[in-house]
Amino acid sequence: MSLFLFAAGTRFFYPLKYSDEITAASQKHNVEAAVIYSIIKAESNFRTDAVSPAGAIGLMQVMPSTALFIAEKIELDGFTFGKLFEPETNIEIGTAYYRYLLNKFGDGETALAAYNAGEGAVGGWLKSPDNSDDGRIIKNIPYPETKEYVKRVEGNMKIYKYLYHL
Repeated sequence: MSLFLFAAGTRFFYPLKYSDEITAASQKHNVEAAVIYSIIKAESNFRTDAVSPAGAIGLMQVMPSTALFIAEKIELDGFTFGKLFEPETNIEIGTAYYRYLLNKFGDGETALAAYNAGEGAVGGWLKSPDNSDDGRIIKNIPYPETKEYVKRVEGNMKIYKYLYHL
């Protein structure tokens, strides 16, 4: 199989859906677009109607309480929970939340772990020398689900960067 056919087939599974919304939010919040595509791929596989058993909503699987916190923080006018099903709002809030986590933890892998497990859980992990050498960067993720999530998002990022040069 040629490299072209491999790339074309792979692009089917790694689409650039919602590129306008992702580009706008990525630029506004200074986050790589590849990270946002990769989070969406891992969280909802680009389904706007996705709702997790825990109650996370939409493309980036944002919890309503987190969405309200971020909507207030970024002064998002007219926010309602129903808007989490709209790509523009969900991507804006999810990207702003990821930026908030990056600012708080200072490391992409730690921010991804917090995106999945919650900043409180990660904050607790960072206090343990088994999980962090410096209290800021995670070296060991104790939740298997979160460890796999971070690997999946990082793997998605490699593919998105390779396929689309993001």
